[in-house]
Amino acid sequence: MEKDLREQFSYFGRVRGVRIIRNKGIAFVEMNHPEEARLAIIGLDGIDMKGRIIHVEAARPRSQDRSRDGEQRH
Repeated sequence: MEKDLREQFSYFGRVRGVRIIRNKGIAFVEMNHPEEARLAIIGLDGIDMKGRIIHVEAARPRSQDRSRDGEQRH
């Protein structure tokens, strides 16, 4: 799957890294430039990749209020 993601995203620019979190069914693809990332989001969101529709969006910063497992700290 990493190779497939790298190939698809490379049409929009240089891919700096791919990290797959299999147990959550998500991946992070780091592009070389923000404009390349923006174009990849537009071009790849909703495509079928090997029988799976992928959802592509910009990563959001992790909230300071949440622990690593997603539970809120009190």
